[in-house]
Amino acid sequence: MRSVEITFDRESDALIRREWDALTDAGLPSLALHTAASNRPHLTLVAGDELAPLPFDQEDVDAIPAVIDLAGLMVFPTARDRWILVHSAVVSQPLARLQERVARRFPGGVPTTRPGAWVPHVTLARRLTAEGVGRALHALAEVGVREQHAIAVAAIRFWEGDTRTVSVLWRDSAAEDPLTER
Repeated sequence: MRSVEITFDRESDALIRREWDALTDAGLPSLALHTAASNRPHLTLVAGDELAPLPFDQEDVDAIPAVIDLAGLMVFPTARDRWILVHSAVVSQPLARLQERVARRFPGGVPTTRPGAWVPHVTLARRLTAEGVGRALHALAEVGVREQHAIAVAAIRFWEGDTRTVSVLWRDSAAEDPLTER
């Protein structure tokens, strides 16, 4: 799988990582357990097997919102009675315009990343049981997860799943090395 993803500034990245760590500390699966160097909090704009990296032009850059508002927590069902826990993202007009533009420029996206079907989110945990979802919500409440908060956009990257590599398509020059590996 390949994808075009938004990554966040250091403060926003650290906020999501604290949530990942809270889940891990509670004995639950979280993306903190995925230790690949390219793993970082992100919001996927489009994903698909046939995508190819394209540089962002000025019109693309002009469409990038400075911040994205994260709303409440949400779960997606998967096979075998498992759940994915995510922060939902508010679909602001700037974010919707960016996603529509990216989906047009990077054709071949899976149906759930096409405009009108896309549900923007930041993943916290995968493969949770129903009981695990309840425990995860409790663990996140214990560390003070806020209902809604803004996260700052720092970069757009292209993820190549086969090679587990990333290419920077755009980076905010004011951001503090947002794609530096941890």
